Amino acid sequence: MFGIARLNTLAKAAIEFTPVVYTVTTAGTGSYTAPAGATSVVVEAIGSGGIGFGSSTSGNRAGGGGGAYAGSNSIAVTGGTTVVYYSVGAGSTTTNTWVNVGTNSIPTVNTSGVSARWGGAAAVQGGGIGGSTGSSIGNTLFAGGRGGEVGSQGGGGGAGPGGAGGAGGSFIAGAGGTGNFGTGTGPGNGGNYNATNATPGNSAGGGGGSTGTTGLNSAGAAGAIRITFS
Repeated sequence: MFGIARLNTLAKAAIEFTPVVYTVTTAGTGSYTAPAGATSVVVEAIGSGGIGFGSSTSGNRAGGGGGAYAGSNSIAVTGGTTVVYYSVGAGSTTTNTWVNVGTNSIPTVNTSGVSARWGGAAAVQGGGIGGSTGSSIGNTLFAGGRGGEVGSQGGGGGAGPGGAGGAGGSFIAGAGGTGNFGTGTGPGNGGNYNATNATPGNSAGGGGGSTGTTGLNSAGAAGAIRITFS
């Protein structure tokens, strides 16, 4: 009887468990322990955006690339025991954003976590390449948008759970991929061109825009991660 009662208690706890979601949109490292009652986790990451290239010569300006998106299938965890580690890349850097279940290092297989590629930096007359799926790890992968090239250009958009990031264009920031990382924090738009100061990439992976007369380079946005325990 005790065994049956115990099984019924565990089954009831599993049915009543409310998903717990953690979202991080600032650069840095950290970890979360699976809450009591959790049996699985889904992890997601968006790579950081690349820096734009500004110049007083209009033909030299270009936008930074947007970060890629990587999402996992459900991964088994033990509530109260399993630790999920993460690292969010800063904007304009060459570091993947990743989440790994049980190991504090960048994952090498999609059965333990995800890794999302950063967007490339812009150069003279060359938009930054969007974060590629080939350099990312996950079960669901979308590429970041390429930065606009040769002229007054916006940055590429960061990819999202629902699709790839949009490319930057003339005076236009690339749109972030569809999907959402919680209220107010979705995949980021690329930074836009402005005659004096380009706007930095928007939240979660947007690439930096090109600047005009000042010749300053506008930063890409930091990456982002989301961890959902069920």
